Parts: sequence; C-alpha cells; structure tokens
Amino acid sequence: MLCGQENENPHLMRINIIYVKHNKMIQRLSPYLFLSGAEKFFGAAKSVYKPPVTMSERVRCSAPFVAYFLVGRSIELLLKAFLFARGEKINRLKRKYGHDLSRLIFESRRRKLGREVKLTRNQLAAVKLLSAPYSQKLLAYSEVGTYRLPHYWVVCEVALGLLNGLRSYCYKATFNKEWPISQIRKIGIV
Repeated sequence: MLCGQENENPHLMRINIIYVKHNKMIQRLSPYLFLSGAEKFFGAAKSVYKPPVTMSERVRCSAPFVAYFLVGRSIELLLKAFLFARGEKINRLKRKYGHDLSRLIFESRRRKLGREVKLTRNQLAAVKLLSAPYSQKLLAYSEVGTYRLPHYWVVCEVALGLLNGLRSYCYKATFNKEWPISQIRKIGIV
C-alpha cells in the first residue's frame, strides 16, 4: 500500500511505503466489507452510465465497457461476500473462483443463494454471458473484436437485487447481530 505526502515543493511528492502483513489484512476482511465495496463499484457504474429505466431507454441503451466492468466487479464482490459469509476461505475464493462470475454464481446457488435473493433465469443467463469477457479482462483492457454482452439494465438489476438481498445477511455474518431496522434502506437504480 502506498501513501503520499506533500513536500515543501508543490511539484514533488514524497512517497512513504507502508508494509501491511498479508495475514493481518486477510483477517480484517469480512462479508460486509465485500458488500460495501460492491456498493461503491455499483455507484461508480451508475455514475458512468445511468441504468435505463423505461423500455424506450432500454432499447437505445449502449453502455460503455467500463460500466459493464464496474457492474461485473460489483456482482463478483457480492457473490464472494455471500460465499465468505457461508464459510468459504478468502484464499480459496481467490484461487478457485478468481473473477469467474459463472463459477461464483453456480457455487452461490449450490450454497442456497436463493434463500436470500431470487434471481430469474434471464438474470442468471446475463451473469453467465457477462462472465467470459469480464473474467478475461476484455472489459478492462479493450481489444478489437466483437463481444456478446447481456443487456446493461439486466446486469444492473442483478447487482441491485444482490445488494438489497444480501445486505442484512452479510451484516449478520460479520457482526453476529441483526441489521438495525432504522438503517434498512433499499438502493434504487436511479
């Protein structure tokens, strides 16, 4: 981790290197922290390209790759938050699943994701379709070619459904208590 500090000269920046022992950092990770990160990625995706709401907006929607990438990262973190809350180890999440959304959604469904979040067949198909270009980093590092991508609004619905459906589950798994009623809020598309 790098931390910058301004120097007397405004054109120079002194860089301090802070070493973080890997084991300590892993112990601080939690399902709720993954969910918080996912919420930030989804917010960034919405600021890059607002998800279409009406049918006419959906027909004309042509979201940029970066918006797909950000929503994909949000979905990845949400599925990993769920699996982490179900007892999966961090190292295994990295090694076995990496950025493969298909494998993450398959394992999450096997581990009873449906008890927390109901996804339609269309939404599951959209996640699987997004998985290949997302996991191969084609959305982050654009290459010339033709890509098959799901409708942007569908993957946004998936991220939104997972965010709203997993919030209290991840909170309980992290803090061992129920989500406070006063703080319940649903995040909308807009």
